Amino acid sequence: NVTGNGANAIINGAFDIWQRGTSFSLSSGGVAYTADRFLAYADGGSAVYSQQTFTPGAAPVSGYESAFFLREVAGAGARIYIEHKIEDVRTFAGQTATLSFWAKAGAAFTLKAGLTQAFGSGGSTWVTIAEPTFSLTTSWARYSYTYTIPSLSGKNLGANGHNLDLIFSSTATAQTLDIWGIQLEAGSSATPFKRNAPSLQAEKATCQGFNYRVSADASTPYTYFGHATAGSSTTLRMPFYTKTSLRTFASAVEWGGSIIATTGNGSIYAITNVAIDAYSKEVPALVLTVASGLTTNTTYIIRADNSATAYIGLPAEL
Repeated sequence: NVTGNGANAIINGAFDIWQRGTSFSLSSGGVAYTADRFLAYADGGSAVYSQQTFTPGAAPVSGYESAFFLREVAGAGARIYIEHKIEDVRTFAGQTATLSFWAKAGAAFTLKAGLTQAFGSGGSTWVTIAEPTFSLTTSWARYSYTYTIPSLSGKNLGANGHNLDLIFSSTATAQTLDIWGIQLEAGSSATPFKRNAPSLQAEKATCQGFNYRVSADASTPYTYFGHATAGSSTTLRMPFYTKTSLRTFASAVEWGGSIIATTGNGSIYAITNVAIDAYSKEVPALVLTVASGLTTNTTYIIRADNSATAYIGLPAEL
């Protein structure tokens, strides 16, 4: 079974956590996070990224069980492109590190796994460490490669954005890729797969440090987001309590669906915008806007309005 002891630098390598949804359709040039910590790019054409479910007992290797894997279907003219940014370019610097993953293809093609040291804004020029290739077939198989990671001697780190970037890509177009169990660990051999964190709950908390989202669904269409106080007839301010500290200050809010402010006495005010207010990493604060009608200094409940698609999220990605 999948366990964890912190040896894996890839967060959510088992594709357990999907806070943003389970299916993402991107037009050519589109960029979006899909499964937590995995950035997708529609390279050269449209692409669909989706959560796929393992049949119990049918995971890639006997003795391993997992719930989900990631599938990319690249459309006509589109190439495979999936990126994972590992925080801090110091990771594995001056060492060897081994990548391993399970994958299969809709039809045989060659997959690349490029590893790059990115030194951030104002830092040294990126260094592409290696781009090994793997010949995928239509059956699940485990692949691995050992990188020699350069030291940081003589390098300058930028103010932000210095990461170790792993990018899966292809030159062939219109391919289907299934991938699971991605691991990058110190050393020259692949060991049994481990999550980044010691448990599924801890893995989710780690993901939430990069992106914290509260979402309604069909079973919770009246999801509660918090209490807010009206500062005027059109604005409310709400502390947005997260279960874990964000890794950095969120600069934007992601929100959608039908969200309302209500006093509980039948008065309902549709939220028309949500933005960042004064905040900290521990308790961000939001400012919410309605058309009119709020009573200054009155406290309102902020909740989904019988909406399975309502959400409020704070991205703090690399």
